[in-house]
Amino acid sequence: MWHGLYLVKFIHKLQTFRRSGWLLHKQIFEIMATFSELINSNKPVLVDFSAEWCGPCKMMKPILEQVKADLGDSATIIKVDVDKNQSAANAYKIQGVPTLIVFKHGKPMWRQSGVVQADQLKSVIKKYI
Repeated sequence: MWHGLYLVKFIHKLQTFRRSGWLLHKQIFEIMATFSELINSNKPVLVDFSAEWCGPCKMMKPILEQVKADLGDSATIIKVDVDKNQSAANAYKIQGVPTLIVFKHGKPMWRQSGVVQADQLKSVIKKYI
């Protein structure tokens, strides 16, 4: 299961607070702290910055599922909705979706925008296992 599901639910909850006027700087910090904890791992973390309205992003779902099935627990895959998590998108200067970034120990090691095929993703991720 993707850690992104946890992150998306957490962010959605905070977005609800934002709409009701309750989102505080502390809560924005908590989002970024959670994101930082997830990407600051000894194993590679692939982050898929995407959006619900994005056609190419929808094409990435089965590709990422295949990559996760093939790599198992040797890598983590996180899906981040840029519309619901603008702080992380801005921090990594995401200008188009999908944008994929592989992190290791919290540092971006590889980055590409657009649809990337499973074999290429696996090859990139395996370099950092």
